[in-house]
Amino acid sequence: MLVVGTQPLVRIGFSLVAVAAIVLDVIVHRGAGPNTMRVCMFFFGVGMGLANTALLITVQDSVSFAQRGVATASTMFFRTIGGAVLVGVLGAVLAHGLAGQVPESVLDELLGPEHGRSLASGDLEHYRAAVQVGMGPIFHALGALGVVGAMLGFLFPRVQVGASTAIAAPSK
Repeated sequence: MLVVGTQPLVRIGFSLVAVAAIVLDVIVHRGAGPNTMRVCMFFFGVGMGLANTALLITVQDSVSFAQRGVATASTMFFRTIGGAVLVGVLGAVLAHGLAGQVPESVLDELLGPEHGRSLASGDLEHYRAAVQVGMGPIFHALGALGVVGAMLGFLFPRVQVGASTAIAAPSK
């Protein structure tokens, strides 16, 4: 990372996230199979790994050695809170989309280990289609957030890692 710098990793990482999120949004609506979705999620994860690691190193490098623990913990705290809030909001969007379409007991059956095998085949297809339609806005939102993240990644400044005023570890 010291050779490449953090800026290219943030840009490449968030660009991978955006492309994977957009492709997922498109293929989910076309009924893609699980292997295609796995490939997209692989690239989504690679992008997140590149960008988040570079961002964390930049945060750690921007403070003194004595403040690195607080800076790292704060970064992880806000990342976790942001993720929890987003999951809650998107869960509410899904619940709203499924309200009146799929009974809660059927959702439990569809999402459980049997994946709806005990349901009549006609009902099963109806409920699966309703869940797919209900998931649509979630994938649209993730695609949009991916694009926003990539755009913000291109605003990320060039930071020379190791050039901060960080103080070396105290000697014993």
